[in-house]
This record gives sequence, C-alpha cells and structure tokens, in this order.
Amino acid sequence: MKNRIGHPLPEKTELCSGIYSAHWGLTDLYPEAETKLRELINSGEDFCAEWGCKKEIRYADVTRAYGKLEVGATCVMDDLDDDALISDALWARVHSEGEDLTEDFWQDVYEAAIDAGVHNMTHDSVELPLTASYKDIIAAIESCESSAEECNSIMFKSLCDIVEYYYSFNAYHIKEEE
Repeated sequence: MKNRIGHPLPEKTELCSGIYSAHWGLTDLYPEAETKLRELINSGEDFCAEWGCKKEIRYADVTRAYGKLEVGATCVMDDLDDDALISDALWARVHSEGEDLTEDFWQDVYEAAIDAGVHNMTHDSVELPLTASYKDIIAAIESCESSAEECNSIMFKSLCDIVEYYYSFNAYHIKEEE
C-alpha cells in the first residue's frame, strides 16, 4: 500500500486476533486491540493500523509515516448498487417495500441518486501532530466517525427525497408480469 504521493506505507499491523477490533463504535476497542494500538503509538516508529467495528459497518485507520500522522474513519451504509439502500429509503419515506414497483423505478432512482452524488460510504480523515497521544488519536477517530456518519445521513435524506419524488408517479406502480 502507498500513501498519496506514492511512498510505500508501513505494513498493516493487526490490532487483535479476531475479525474485529472494536465492538459498538470505532473507539470501543477490545482490550487486546487497545493495548496494541497504545504500543504502536508509544513506540515512536512508523505504523499503519486499520480495524473494523462488529456492530456497525465502520472502519478506522491510523498511519504514522514519513513525518505525518493521519487518522481516519469510514462509515458505510447498505449498498446502493443492489438496491438495498434504495429499499431502506423507500421504507423510511413511504413505508413501502416496493413489491408493486416496476424495474424502471429502481433504475431511475439509482441514476438520479448517482447524478445527485449519493453513494453508500463516507471517509473523513485528519492529520495530527506526531506527538499526538492515544487520547488525541481516539478523539480524532470519534470526530471523523461522527463527521462521516453525518455526511451519510445527509446523503440518505437526499436519497429519501429522490425516492419520494419518483414514488409519486403512478406510472411506476404497475406490477410487471412474471
């Protein structure tokens, strides 16, 4: 893996032996993961750590390399490509599962969502001083996670608006013959 200017990054360090390193949120680290992250931070050496959260589709990354310390969070919603996110918006806005809607509805909503810049994930990151402590890094991850989640909420609201607009057209409410 390389950073933005093409330099190789340190090899990723696994924070714990399980699939996930955090439980409810990205900073709700399991004890083994917290210990390992503290060790990496306190070592003064370059490192790259990424981890996921068990209860939410979220990922954190912390990289110290080439005199920079970058912390980030990615928050993911259901997939837009397979209509899952559109289904979520349809239920949230009009309380319908869409079984009576034509394929054109799903395609038109998808295309309108793409045109509006809606996607199913957001990443936010910040650069911290190299002297940042564990507490500073955790606070930055929380801030990035919150910012990414807020952006996802805004995109989901936009998708709900698009769904409601297209749902209002009766032409989409024609069951297709099987």
